[in-house]
Amino acid sequence: MLGYRWLSALDHRAQIKADPGRPRPTRLAPPPDDAYGFWLAVAYLAPGLVRDFQAETMTIVAPEDDSWAVAGPGDGTVRVHGPRDVWAELEDLHARWEQAGRPETYRVGLTDGTGTQPVSSGPGRTALSWTLPPLAAVPPQMP
Repeated sequence: MLGYRWLSALDHRAQIKADPGRPRPTRLAPPPDDAYGFWLAVAYLAPGLVRDFQAETMTIVAPEDDSWAVAGPGDGTVRVHGPRDVWAELEDLHARWEQAGRPETYRVGLTDGTGTQPVSSGPGRTALSWTLPPLAAVPPQMP
């Protein structure tokens, strides 16, 4: 599938450790790692986020926005930092994922490689959907 950009949270680790952010209440417990359908939707519907899997608690970073969210230890709080409320995006997307029936699979419309690829969790208004960008041109190979 096209269009996913690999990001890194490494450059923000020291900043996050020094200032994890201001605490605020949350309605979302950290989503489990095995909620694959949710995390796939996050990759495309909340672009620019990356998870630091080596952090002590769930830490999601938006490196280009100098923003992050650090989940609390199950006490109903999350710490947020920066202009982008990363956790609010996860809360909203999680609610949409729940409303869509917690999809674990998505359909990808395959094209000849010159157009966009539609992705959807199913039919209807509550389905999660997005469009992958067209495939970048590949230079001709020399024989």
